[in-house]
Amino acid sequence: MKEVTMRLKTGDDLRDGIEVLLKDNDVKAGCLLSVVGSLSKAKLRMPGGKIVRDWSEELEIVGGTGTLSINGSHIHISVSDKDGKVFGGHLVKDCMVRTTVEIVILILSGTEYVRVFDERTGFAELEVK
Repeated sequence: MKEVTMRLKTGDDLRDGIEVLLKDNDVKAGCLLSVVGSLSKAKLRMPGGKIVRDWSEELEIVGGTGTLSINGSHIHISVSDKDGKVFGGHLVKDCMVRTTVEIVILILSGTEYVRVFDERTGFAELEVK
């Protein structure tokens, strides 16, 4: 196992940044250890997979977790608004960094994550090789 860390800057897309980090390090299996920073815009998919909500305001990332791979990732984040209200969901593209976001990923050796369509759920689900 090893870790990789990166910092995203103002205007970067959070999901794209994570995907670049995975590609640059050829991550076949990993997990999101830490994601902390701020967003100016958030776009999250809600439970059920059909509704995507958008926020355009100053937000703090207060948590994140996920299974990561160049073959597909599953990431959830939680953010808080200026009043401390917390909300979260499935991370999709178009979450824009406000000042900075620091990301730490643990890379798992000898394992590969792939995503295979599951007719029962309607989503590409995790398969471990």
